[in-house]
Amino acid sequence: MPTETRDDGQSGPEDDARLCTIFLSHSSRDNEVVAALALQLESLHSRVWIDTAELHVADELPLTIAQGINECDFVIVALSPDSLESQWVQREIDLSLGREAAEGLPDLLIPVLLRDCEVPCRIKDRVWADFRKATADPAVLVECTGYDDLLEKLYRPMSGAARIQRCVNTLVRRLEDPAFDSRREACALLGALGQPAILPLAQRLNGDDEPLLRNCAAWALARLAGEGHQEARDALQHAVETEQDPLVLDTLREAIVNLDRYHPA
Repeated sequence: MPTETRDDGQSGPEDDARLCTIFLSHSSRDNEVVAALALQLESLHSRVWIDTAELHVADELPLTIAQGINECDFVIVALSPDSLESQWVQREIDLSLGREAAEGLPDLLIPVLLRDCEVPCRIKDRVWADFRKATADPAVLVECTGYDDLLEKLYRPMSGAARIQRCVNTLVRRLEDPAFDSRREACALLGALGQPAILPLAQRLNGDDEPLLRNCAAWALARLAGEGHQEARDALQHAVETEQDPLVLDTLREAIVNLDRYHPA
């Protein structure tokens, strides 16, 4: 049945701090890459339900699956020839589309492509992330086309001071992680949020030793500046005056040119 995955395998008050709940619909033959995706989402403080229906068929499964889909914020369906042959995955797609129509949630169901297959007509017009490279090597998941866009879809809709603060707290922890990939993920989420609460973190990243992270910080600041935050615009201008890396400097200058053109102060 769908199982909730957690860092410690236990349930408790920490669940209340999760940013969102994500239901992963997939074939058991794609377990490796789906497990890698689940770990990435959990590391961003999400609560993840993994559908293992094909492995544990029981009488209560239809009810459990429906409950999981009805209670989640998003359903990610992993597309592959095996998942499209799965009756459970097809049922989960139908349940998700039904909830979208009933509750007016056009972005509840998000497809990700794991292997070449004939995408069902009812979701063919949706934009999906291309994770085909990660199917062969899950370690490259964060480099796949559409990965950052997926993060934006999952976390951009957040609202409310409490939820934003939870996310900021998570980003602070991630930015203190010495692992480069962990800090890169935090940068990607910074840009996706586009919330003024993350301005101090974006400014902090401007002084990071890694040019790629400073580049991500520039993107996050540019987004904030485009939404009218003068402090972000000032931070971009200061970064231009101190940046030494030519690629990051190009990003900063381009951001300022676009701001002056489309969002004059």
